[in-house]
Amino acid sequence: MQAFSTIYHEKSGKFKDPQTGSLLTLDEAVCKGVIDPDAVVYDTKSGQALSTKEAVEKGVIDVEAGNFIDPKSVTKVQVKDAVKMGLLAVIGAPVLAASVDFERNTLSHMAVKEVIKEAREKMKHSPSLTKMDTAVGVDQLEEYFPARTAEDMLKRSILRPDDVVAMPVIEVGQKMTLRTAMEGGYIDVDSCVVVIPATCVRRPLRQAVIEKVIELTTVIEIRSRTEIWIVEEITVITEVIKSLDPGVMAEKGQFDPTNGKFTDMATGKQIPFVKILEAGILDSHHISVKNPITGEEMFLSKAIREGIVDPETGDVISHQTGETLPFFDAVKSNVVKAVDEKVNHEMLMKTEQKIDLNTAILKGLVKPDTGMFTNPTTGESMIIGEAIQSGLIDPNTVQIYDAKAEDIVTLKEAVDIGIVNLETCKFIDPESGYKMDLSTALMKGVILPRRKSMSLVAVIKKGLYDPKSGKISDSFMKQKVDVDEAIKRGIVDSFITLCKDVKGDKYVTLDDALVYDIVAAQHGKFRDTLKNTLMPFDEAVKQNF
Repeated sequence: MQAFSTIYHEKSGKFKDPQTGSLLTLDEAVCKGVIDPDAVVYDTKSGQALSTKEAVEKGVIDVEAGNFIDPKSVTKVQVKDAVKMGLLAVIGAPVLAASVDFERNTLSHMAVKEVIKEAREKMKHSPSLTKMDTAVGVDQLEEYFPARTAEDMLKRSILRPDDVVAMPVIEVGQKMTLRTAMEGGYIDVDSCVVVIPATCVRRPLRQAVIEKVIELTTVIEIRSRTEIWIVEEITVITEVIKSLDPGVMAEKGQFDPTNGKFTDMATGKQIPFVKILEAGILDSHHISVKNPITGEEMFLSKAIREGIVDPETGDVISHQTGETLPFFDAVKSNVVKAVDEKVNHEMLMKTEQKIDLNTAILKGLVKPDTGMFTNPTTGESMIIGEAIQSGLIDPNTVQIYDAKAEDIVTLKEAVDIGIVNLETCKFIDPESGYKMDLSTALMKGVILPRRKSMSLVAVIKKGLYDPKSGKISDSFMKQKVDVDEAIKRGIVDSFITLCKDVKGDKYVTLDDALVYDIVAAQHGKFRDTLKNTLMPFDEAVKQNF
């Protein structure tokens, strides 16, 4: 490797003489003693240890530039890159020949020179070799295009590492179409065997496709990366799995693979994703979607309602990162998949068992003053942290107040930024580092139910404001809080409420009014900045302040 790290000139593909600076071919570098012919290289594919001389003679190293020739793909790779890729190893004697005995060097140089000369002569007089080099070697040297579709994979006699996009964890018994298995990296295309359960006949995958034993739209069951079984029984699930194959939809005119859009099979015009569901082309109650943030699996219909799947495009959206995953890419990565009847029933039961925090509080299942939750099915009592952790309370309906950012975040975001630990059921104050149970956090108004904020005027009109105490009622928590706490809990929206600066004769948001002391939070009153007097909020509303 020393020759390639010190004297190899990448642009010309030649070797630089360290004494004269002139560029040399491999044979010239060997003849001049720049490269040691006895340096040993190890061809990891054949398991052979070869000298530079033998490597040239056997066609492992190119006679001109000293490139390694990959026998699998017939592509030329620089030796240093071949070493990095694990195709070649350099061992034994040093590559540079400065310290090698002169007499041995001279004999070796002559021998290698003869080998190189013979190799060149063979290339000149071998039309097939020249053709292969120009048709395959040269083209592949310029640029290699990885196979991304199942069709392209089958066209190639053998795949390269670049053709494999991912290697996901497989579940034995997992069902999908052959296309999804290939393009998603669930199986090893080159070594996979297809089994026909009825006859126990086994065929290599490529042979099975050629013999039409299996098609890309065939539903298969994965037994391992190297063995798949054809699913022969036609059920609701096999039909759903087929419907999740882009090739099937493209053949029916329901999907345009060139632009990734769903289309009307009658007119060919682009249509919204929800129209595909309305037409019954995809069964939303037998397709599950994994929430990119929480990992929760839900029906496709619910995923659309919750904004996880775009109703126009079908893209799966991560609201945390803002990234989108095209629908069929989500199928390949198992984010979207068909669910069998058993899983379907379990998901339905799980959906029915979950209760949102708002409802739990309103029904008395959660006691805000103790932070305890009562399981409506069993009557068992537990702390709210355990109820969230076990999935009895829907985590998507739980919000956390981040005092450091002065903002309300989702439970998932709170876990990600480290202010909630669901394993220990603790809240960590981002400013002080103080830890408290989630039950205490609920009592202190740190854990919040999801609700719609309203203006201060609406709060007054709903009778939630007490003029005597100046406090606002939190109907969920059964507590009375100051106006700034009401903003923190999401009861009052400080940006849609306007307050008048009487002295300046202008309106400012409630948020600014608190800063400029136009609203005295501790008293729960409005300040007339011209007269410097306080009045209850309800009175201020009457006077249009």
